[in-house]
Amino acid sequence: MIVESLVVAFALAFPGEMPNAVQPKSEATSSPGEGARRSEAETASSPGEGARPSEAEAASSPGEGARPSEVKQKQPASPAMHQVEVQIIKYTNAERARHGLPPLKADDTLLKSARKHTIWMTTRRTLTHTRQAVAENIALGQQSAREVVRSWMNSSGHRANILSRRHGRIGVAAFVARDGRIYWCQQFN
Repeated sequence: MIVESLVVAFALAFPGEMPNAVQPKSEATSSPGEGARRSEAETASSPGEGARPSEAEAASSPGEGARPSEVKQKQPASPAMHQVEVQIIKYTNAERARHGLPPLKADDTLLKSARKHTIWMTTRRTLTHTRQAVAENIALGQQSAREVVRSWMNSSGHRANILSRRHGRIGVAAFVARDGRIYWCQQFN
């Protein structure tokens, strides 16, 4: 519990320094049948098994315990985002553009909230919506940003969040559990 509290405190204090941010797999190596993929509707009554935060979550810099490909990621100036977070927003906005909607803008408050909630889900091994007053998409097990956005677009409720004209801002996060499963989160406002 102490480690979990430190991880959350670290993520909130250093939002651009999440050492366990996911690096998406190459889109060419992902296939639709690869790995376990679940949305919250499929797992609401069966929390994940064995997912525990890795030691890298408590590291003080992104290089400690992180994969080499994660260390060399470029991060935009504001808000500071990991490459996978940039990719989630990129694919989400591509879907919006296909439907004639304006792009969502990354929001620092939503980014911090999505990260905090994703860490919470990972440490508790559960896929549960936040209690915050935001629209939210969550998922578990997809292996890339493209795959998770595709999954959300294939679900009417998630698709409605992505394509809502009421939303103008977005925060996203992805976090890898010790067992390798990836927890995903999008929050909209």
